[in-house]
Amino acid sequence: MILKRGLNWEYLVEESSETHLRGQLDLQQQLQRQGVTPKRFECRYDELSTETRLNKILLDGLHRLRPLVTSSSVRSDVNRYYGRLQQYVSYERMSLRDIESVSLTRLNEYYDNALRLAKLIFEQAFVADLGGRNRRIQSLLIDMESTFERVVYRAVKAVVDTEYYDVRNDSIGHSLSVRIGNRTPLHVSGLLDTKSRGGRRLGW
Repeated sequence: MILKRGLNWEYLVEESSETHLRGQLDLQQQLQRQGVTPKRFECRYDELSTETRLNKILLDGLHRLRPLVTSSSVRSDVNRYYGRLQQYVSYERMSLRDIESVSLTRLNEYYDNALRLAKLIFEQAFVADLGGRNRRIQSLLIDMESTFERVVYRAVKAVVDTEYYDVRNDSIGHSLSVRIGNRTPLHVSGLLDTKSRGGRRLGW
């Protein structure tokens, strides 16, 4: 999404030796490097760049994520995004303090979810249970439980929702145990309400 929307650009201070004066002359560097017979100008100037803190945080987040992914498909995606981002941003080791110091504006608020994910990667919160790290990494990318519930709700509603039965979104995803008489408890993950007077509630 960020690559489609466009990377964050900012004016950053650059320093370089130039044959012609560019921006401001850095007098201290000029005296130290060029001496009394200068051949070049030690300049300081502002230049629009993608080498911003935001972009470096994302690149470092992908860098840290790569060795943790064992799923070949997820690893392929991570490597592809890392390679594309590296075309515009040089790698630099970042920290949680760098993430916390970032202030998003209306122009770059679309970085918000990516920053949250980067913070989780930096904290390595998903590595606490190494045995399930693939599942946890994927759950950061996609909320699988909520996605599955929405799919089930739409499928059941399309098939069952009629003048006799009512399928509600809030009735999906609640695991219930229902006992009928002395029979073995029935475990259901959703509920249907009959629309007739004195209707019954059915579970599946």
